[in-house]
Amino acid sequence: IKAYQSTHFQGESVDFTQQVSDFISFMPKSFKVLRGCWLLCYQADACDNVCVLEEGHFPDLASCGCPAAEIKYIQPMDYVFAEPSISLFALDSCEGREMHFEEAVTSVLSEDLHFYTQSVW
Repeated sequence: IKAYQSTHFQGESVDFTQQVSDFISFMPKSFKVLRGCWLLCYQADACDNVCVLEEGHFPDLASCGCPAAEIKYIQPMDYVFAEPSISLFALDSCEGREMHFEEAVTSVLSEDLHFYTQSVW
C-alpha cells in the first residue's frame, strides 16, 4: 500500500508492506492499494472502527469509508483459501455469542431475531 500525506495523492508518500501503527510523524490522508487487501483502523467518536481497503485508489479518508479521523493502524489481510464462511459475534473483539454461516443468508434476523452483531470474523 502506498500512503500519501495529503489528499488526492499529494505530498510525501510512503510504501508499506506490513502492519504500521506509528503515525505520529506521518499521518496519511490518501492511499493507493497496489496489491491485496488492507485493514485500516481509525478512531472516531471515542471508539475504534475498521475499514477494508481493496486494490484501488482512495483519494481521501471518506473514500476509504472513514470520516476525517485519527488512523490507529493499517495492516495487510492474509489470504485464506478455504470454504467461504463468516462468524458474527455479539461482543467486540470476536467474543461472546457466535453465529456461524457457511451458506448464503438473506437476513441474520431470520436466523435469530435478537442477535446484534458487534464484530465479524
